[in-house]
Amino acid sequence: MTRDAALILVMFLAACAQPQTATRAVQLPPPPPPPAPTTAWAIGQTPDAVIARFGPATFERGTSTARHLQFAYAPCILDVYFYPPQPGATPLGTYVDARSERGPPMDPVVCMSAQRERRVNPQKFLRQADGDAALPAH
Repeated sequence: MTRDAALILVMFLAACAQPQTATRAVQLPPPPPPPAPTTAWAIGQTPDAVIARFGPATFERGTSTARHLQFAYAPCILDVYFYPPQPGATPLGTYVDARSERGPPMDPVVCMSAQRERRVNPQKFLRQADGDAALPAH
């Protein structure tokens, strides 16, 4: 009877076993590209949201109703001005201005893109021999 019991036990265990299936490597689609830079990265945003995107401001000043943050990192200087949309409300980004390190005005979107890239990939902004930082390659 032990031989029959052993045979029944083996058959029972075989019935409970999971069938072997071949595993296939599933290729996931590439991640979507990051959103394109836009002045909306600052306009309509709180100062905290702008700092979260670009890093700590290098200069900051404020009054009882307005606030100015400056991000003077290579290769450009970005100024964001915040005003409350109504009295007593939290100031929101209202105006952006940008200039190169040497002074001439530049497109704020290009500067915001560079400031964000500098925060994400700082090694791309090493100083060149002439003292200017390189703009990121597009």
